[in-house]
Amino acid sequence: MPDRAKSIIQTVVFSVMLIVLGIAALVRTPDTYSVEERRRLMQAPELSADSVMSGELFEDTEEYLKDQFPLRRGFITAAGMARLVLGQRDSHGVYVYDGMAVPIGTAGRAEAERLAAKLNAVTDMWFSDSPVYIAIAPDKACFFSAIVPAPDYEVICDTLMTQTGGTVIPLTTLDSDDYYNTDHHWRQECLIPTAELILDEMGREYAPFDMQEQEVGGFIGVYGSVPLPLKDDTIVCLTDDVTDSAIVRRAIEGERGFEAAQLYYPENINSKEPYDVYLGGACTVITVYNPLYTADDRTLYLFGDSYSLSIAPLLLHGYSQVVIIDIRYTRTSTLAEFTDIREDGDVLYLYGMQTLDSAGILNTD
Repeated sequence: MPDRAKSIIQTVVFSVMLIVLGIAALVRTPDTYSVEERRRLMQAPELSADSVMSGELFEDTEEYLKDQFPLRRGFITAAGMARLVLGQRDSHGVYVYDGMAVPIGTAGRAEAERLAAKLNAVTDMWFSDSPVYIAIAPDKACFFSAIVPAPDYEVICDTLMTQTGGTVIPLTTLDSDDYYNTDHHWRQECLIPTAELILDEMGREYAPFDMQEQEVGGFIGVYGSVPLPLKDDTIVCLTDDVTDSAIVRRAIEGERGFEAAQLYYPENINSKEPYDVYLGGACTVITVYNPLYTADDRTLYLFGDSYSLSIAPLLLHGYSQVVIIDIRYTRTSTLAEFTDIREDGDVLYLYGMQTLDSAGILNTD
């Protein structure tokens, strides 16, 4: 076939593809939200004289077609795979190893010092006579520190140990397989050894864990938008007699009262934040009672972020009550308005690296 004919055929095929895909983008029902990218997608702009004259209509139409282009996710992934072939290992600071997204991290002594000051403020205000424990969930990069920039987990734990009056519990039971491929969070079904480590360090009595895995559904985490091939994830909830018998009360947003709640919210798997399956997501104060625990009536005050929500049902096995407190959303000085502060309770500060990196968001006034 002559070169001219080949060029004509290629041009026609390419043009037809663009026209067909463009028409498909215009006539298809537009998506409103991208779960992978955690953002709303551009909707069809309204036609008006002002939008035409200002040029806004054409700019918005361009953005709309970009967001609603058919097979858009497939094209993005293909581009990411092409970069892998060319030797590029990361996308926007997120590396991919064996189908797992691994974000880079740089946290160290300075970040730990800022967090220590925040935790000391809480302890001094409410728990000066209580046993205090601190645990930081290592970032996935900590397990790949030989090949990606990673937080210095040992330095972080040492700094917290020297600058707080608490007992630091390095979470040495974890490895990279205990985390999701598309998200920074740890997987609850892998946390029993970590819960045992924490309960043992706090000197708690508990029956051997014998929990069943309940699969909730497929999960696309915050790195689902990375244009690189990632393995699929599934959210799993662990259940047994303790979780089935738990009595949960959740603070009502914007009010001082509490409402009946539950440990697991399977319907949240389809929400914008699928990890909110665990205890319904972020809340100022959540109280969980364990009527099956008879060793004593001790309370655990668990200060944390989303990492604490998935491990709380496991720590409940060693306490009659767990009070989960998120001081990102309430002032420390108001805690007595939400819960009774008992001097004979235990205190556990448990945070992920994301909170350590931004300790300023903790309200310790």
